[in-house]
Amino acid sequence: MVLCLNISMVLGQEYKNWDKYDIEGFYTIAKSKAEAKISKNVLREGADYYIPTEMDDQVFPSGISKKITPKLYKLKDTEIYVFFTFPPFLYDSDNGMIEIKNNKGVFYKSPTNP
Repeated sequence: MVLCLNISMVLGQEYKNWDKYDIEGFYTIAKSKAEAKISKNVLREGADYYIPTEMDDQVFPSGISKKITPKLYKLKDTEIYVFFTFPPFLYDSDNGMIEIKNNKGVFYKSPTNP
């Protein structure tokens, strides 16, 4: 058991053991109502329109900046919003890792947040 854990840490995969939340898609705020009208799968919250954005397959550290709706959150220090499959148990100061593949992903919540 200890050997498996150490191998996991050496490979930088220890975050896979953290609480995880599935991401259905990635969005940005539309610059105008006209831009929102020509986009598919637009989300609307108040006066803001959120349009899907393409993300490269990658793994990177990130954090939650702001909850917009129960399933839509802004990522810290970016203009990217993540739309979760189910409402996650996250707070504005939560940090973790994001894995993206085929424009969907997983947010792994760090068990220790500063």
